[in-house]
Amino acid sequence: KIRFSPVLKEKRVSLYEKYFVTEQQPLNLKQKNRVSEIENLTPGHLNTVRQRFGSCNFTITNHDLLISEVAKEASFMKLNNSKKVGFNSSN
Repeated sequence: KIRFSPVLKEKRVSLYEKYFVTEQQPLNLKQKNRVSEIENLTPGHLNTVRQRFGSCNFTITNHDLLISEVAKEASFMKLNNSKKVGFNSSN
């Protein structure tokens, strides 16, 4: 599994647009603000949501739904970062 570092706040909107925005369905200002506020956002979160919706032939008609799903996916990173998995070596 590849681990991505969170994207800087000023790059979040352009990254979201790369994955989901078309000329027919641009983001409005409120949606851009929501995307820019998603903490811990990585390309992996966007890709996961795109794959989830792409598997059911989803046509983007509502960015609010997608932004909510991306935010939910990114929130899992915060929850999972507090858990350590593996072994400690003590000599």
